[in-house]
Amino acid sequence: MKTFSHEESRERNEKYRTIFEYSAVSLWEEDISKLRLKLSEMKAVGINLRAHIDAHPEFIQEAIHLIEVTDVNQASVLLFEADTKEHLLGPLNTVLDSVSRTALAETILAIDEGKGDIESESCNNPEREKTIPDSQNAHPLALPCQVRQYKII
Repeated sequence: MKTFSHEESRERNEKYRTIFEYSAVSLWEEDISKLRLKLSEMKAVGINLRAHIDAHPEFIQEAIHLIEVTDVNQASVLLFEADTKEHLLGPLNTVLDSVSRTALAETILAIDEGKGDIESESCNNPEREKTIPDSQNAHPLALPCQVRQYKII
């Protein structure tokens, strides 16, 4: 594996940050480390996540509070009609409605099971009751095989 100098690393980081920020599609960065810890704890005591979610739908509300939106791009700000990027940052629960919670349950299961993709449709702008089609939404979720290793997605 090639190692990069500090300057090369900085330039690469800047390059990918620019791609993220100015992409024409809505991109989100979320810290899922607390969610991963909770899922690991559940697995350690033998809880089947799919069965648990079916029996305890309130778990999704708990899971939502464990996910922190750390960054969004300009396309997300426009799509969600937010005044600034900061209005979309913070706990994920601030931008989800009940339809989105169902989609999130499938996303959490996909993350837990190491699946690379999932598709759903949701209304992620409850204040404006605007349905955002899959082609513009944070879903479909496409994740690399190493998704189980990531704390930030």
